[in-house]
Amino acid sequence: MAMTEAKAPRRPGPLAAASPPQARVLVAGGSAPDYAPLEQALLAEQCTLAFAADGPAVLQALRDAPPDLLLLDLRLGGADPYALCRSLRDDPATRQIAVLLVRDPDNLRAEALAFAAGAADCLCRPWNLPVALGRIRAQLARRREHSNSVGLLRDLFEFASDALLLVDEQGRIMQINARAQQLFGYSRDELVGVAVETLMPQRLRRAHVGHRAAYAREGSDIRMGAGLTCLRRDGSELSADIHIRRMQTAYGRLLLVLLRDASERLRLEQQAQDATRYSRSQMEVSPDPLLRMDTKGRVTDANLAVERITGLTREQLIGSDAAQRFIEPERLHRAFARAVAEGQVFDYPMTIRHASGRQTEVMCNVGAYRNHHGEVVGICASARDMTESGRVRQEIMASRQRVRELAAQSESVREEEKKHIAREVHDELGQVLSALRIELSLLGMQAGAEDPALLEKVQGMKGLVDRAIQGVRNVAGNLRPAALDMGLVAAIEWLCAEFTRHTRTPCRVRADQAGIEPDEARAMALFRIVQESLTNITRYAQAGQVSVGIEHSGNLIRLKIRDDGRGFDPAEVGRKKSYGLLGMRERAIVLGGRVKIVSAPGQGTLVDVVVPKDLDSAKDSLWSDL
Repeated sequence: MAMTEAKAPRRPGPLAAASPPQARVLVAGGSAPDYAPLEQALLAEQCTLAFAADGPAVLQALRDAPPDLLLLDLRLGGADPYALCRSLRDDPATRQIAVLLVRDPDNLRAEALAFAAGAADCLCRPWNLPVALGRIRAQLARRREHSNSVGLLRDLFEFASDALLLVDEQGRIMQINARAQQLFGYSRDELVGVAVETLMPQRLRRAHVGHRAAYAREGSDIRMGAGLTCLRRDGSELSADIHIRRMQTAYGRLLLVLLRDASERLRLEQQAQDATRYSRSQMEVSPDPLLRMDTKGRVTDANLAVERITGLTREQLIGSDAAQRFIEPERLHRAFARAVAEGQVFDYPMTIRHASGRQTEVMCNVGAYRNHHGEVVGICASARDMTESGRVRQEIMASRQRVRELAAQSESVREEEKKHIAREVHDELGQVLSALRIELSLLGMQAGAEDPALLEKVQGMKGLVDRAIQGVRNVAGNLRPAALDMGLVAAIEWLCAEFTRHTRTPCRVRADQAGIEPDEARAMALFRIVQESLTNITRYAQAGQVSVGIEHSGNLIRLKIRDDGRGFDPAEVGRKKSYGLLGMRERAIVLGGRVKIVSAPGQGTLVDVVVPKDLDSAKDSLWSDL
């Protein structure tokens, strides 16, 4: 029998039972009398010996009962022992059998050839039993260790809690475990060797056939997805989470497919979604504001009543600090602490701030909710408007707003009138003076050479006209700076340059040019705020350095005027009703913004101004952006 007829690789069959503890040793070639001493010694090691006289007999013995160890004698007839050894190494079904080449003492070259052919070790006749037994024991120990590992892997595969399938690159199922049989209702024999598409609904099979080659080419694990549809033997469908892992095995490249029944998970997810929808419906039907927060006070849910009372959308509220929606955030933090300690807090007075600035007095009930371990995972709060004076307060606020609007209108009229006067002075009087100076210059050139006294008089008159022109420019600039025509940033830079020129105090401007394009009313108001701040610094601060920063963020313009001067106590100045600071605040409020003044004696002063570029589009988001 030719060596090419050695046993071909076999497809894995059903998982076999564990091998018996007694080791089987096959002697290929040689005679029983020659191996009698070794056989007696191996019997004591609980090993049995079988003999095959020639190559065909060896191949038949390997088919019938593969041994744990093969003693390949160079006296083997009917086959080349080295070729047989190489054949056994190349066959996945026999490559785990350890081969020990048995040689004569004078054939030293045989060992090199044996190891090149894939032999595990060599024995030499006549027998040195301790050495021979030691080498045989070592190989059998490796065989047992390998068998134990294989058995363990088989057990892990067979008794895994998830369905496991081994699939070759052609999409044929090579092996399945017990969970796969239970999940799909097929026996092992019914699935082994068939296409994996058998486990898919008919509508999905054609598409999957086109994907199989891509699965095999993937260089890493593939998570196909959650809740994919599979088909049972009885025709029913189930949802499964599927994960695919590429494996290089003795049988070629295989795909290990893990399927986990997702039906229970999907059912629980559906229950959770139903519970969430039910909870949401309960929240929305409540006329009172209902709010949920996490343990850090961040909003996790809010109903429509909360949107109405805060003026913010649910999307704007979720994730924000709930305490910032109240006039006194520290009061809400104290309510949190009490709710966590006591479980619930009832009738807790609070004041909610609307995005427009409106305030609503409410009475809150706050309670902690816990997980199944009893741990506090969040806070629920409800609020109810308890103040009859809310309507009156709104009317007062509306009245104040009207007053501010009237003041703003009056200021706008004044600024417009200043602008008109500045243009009249500049255009009319300035042009007249400029023409007069030109005439005087011509007069000097025409008559000055003949009458030196006249020339001197003309020069004096030109000086007076120059002073008048400069005065006109100063008046026009004070009424309405021409630099504003170049934009707000340019006007502030001009104002700071004038401040430095008059006071000798450095004034640095830091500006974000992009996006700072307010309308004229806002530009003028911001300019006047900077002008008032620099005037106060000149009068009171005794500063060594001043900086003005202006930047654009979203729909907001932020202005910061900082000095390192004497500073002051804002509370004390507030009691004195400083009209300069009050005017700055009112200008910002009219624009929908605010002015914040930070100062302390000896620590300088910061005037922080924030206004929206466009009040109509910013009034609902200004305070959340701040």
